[in-house]
Amino acid sequence: MYLSRMRYLFFILSCCCINNLFAQTSSYAKELSVQIDNDAFLLKIRDGYYSSGLYLRYAAANNTKKGLKRIQTLELGQQMYTPRNKAYAYNNIIDRPYAGYLYLKYAQKNILPKAQQLEWTGALGVVGPAAGAAGFQEWYHNLMNYAFFPGWEKQIPNHFALDASVQYTAAIQPEKNGLARIYPTAQLNLGTTFSNLRTGAYFVLGKAEAMQQTALFNNRIHKGQAKWQHKEEVFVYYYPSITWQWYNATIQGPMGNKPGAPVVTASPSNFLPEHRFGFCYAKNRTTLRVEVVHQGKEATSQTNNQNYGVIGFAYRFQRAQ
Repeated sequence: MYLSRMRYLFFILSCCCINNLFAQTSSYAKELSVQIDNDAFLLKIRDGYYSSGLYLRYAAANNTKKGLKRIQTLELGQQMYTPRNKAYAYNNIIDRPYAGYLYLKYAQKNILPKAQQLEWTGALGVVGPAAGAAGFQEWYHNLMNYAFFPGWEKQIPNHFALDASVQYTAAIQPEKNGLARIYPTAQLNLGTTFSNLRTGAYFVLGKAEAMQQTALFNNRIHKGQAKWQHKEEVFVYYYPSITWQWYNATIQGPMGNKPGAPVVTASPSNFLPEHRFGFCYAKNRTTLRVEVVHQGKEATSQTNNQNYGVIGFAYRFQRAQ
């Protein structure tokens, strides 16, 4: 039953995109999107580690005083983390701490000359029971006829989350508009939830727009009409990255205040490798994105690496002038 519902979700999102196959390519100024991360999308009936992520975003495009394209985004997100599986939890083997994280984030992205972009973000939230991860997991597990995960009483305790980040991305040889593109990128995160440095590169193959308007970076919205290279974007991509972790509150607990029993904490791995394999289709009002993610051990105590799937859907509106 659970797998059939996953396939039904894929079908609904695909139909939303197919509805735009024959629509004329237009430009829109605003976008609503949803992204769901879950290891169940890999069609394996199991839960563990980065158990689930849910992200709702609203984005609007405008221009700076210098005439550069700018995209401003509000994001509401929730993440939940558990041990490897329910069998581990029932046997009191917590190889990755329980944690929930709920936040509201503001992001501003400036599209720079010569195929570059610079984005900074600020986020406020909470880590701990107040994030509602245990209740949300129980709700959707009941909805999907999936057993509940025991042990949430041992999750990371409540504490305030304040975080900021900056990310720079550039294109290699942007003047060549072939089927292959490469985008090196680096992101610095500092705060009471995550402090780390991530570097990597996107390798894109297929019909993709240039950086300033590709769905790869959620850049298809414009204040004015855009000139499109393709009637639609259809491409695959590979994004390998390495993250140097300094602090992770979902593993270590509150900064400078190690919690006592029954809370279980751990130490983050110094270096966290990750590989993302994705497919993206975008045209007119909609974008559909699917990813498979393979990630190393986020905590040194983890028994296994982690794998999960990503489904993202975006809808654009308010026709550009």
